[in-house]
Amino acid sequence: MTTPTKAKGERGFLKESFDVSHPVDIVFTVFTRLELRRLRNSLHEIDPKAFIFTSIIKEAAGGVLKRRARH
Repeated sequence: MTTPTKAKGERGFLKESFDVSHPVDIVFTVFTRLELRRLRNSLHEIDPKAFIFTSIIKEAAGGVLKRRARH
């Protein structure tokens, strides 16, 4: 897993309370499909109500990307 990037965000508005919003932290990271289950389990332990979005990356370049040895 790469080092996560943290950004400030704002929680979406709920229909019962359109006038209320809350600041939240948004974490971006890149991980392999083999790491996904462990990451989800860890996040669920920290915050069972966390919103998690995953997407497949077809191509990535730059930054601190390293090719890992396959086992």
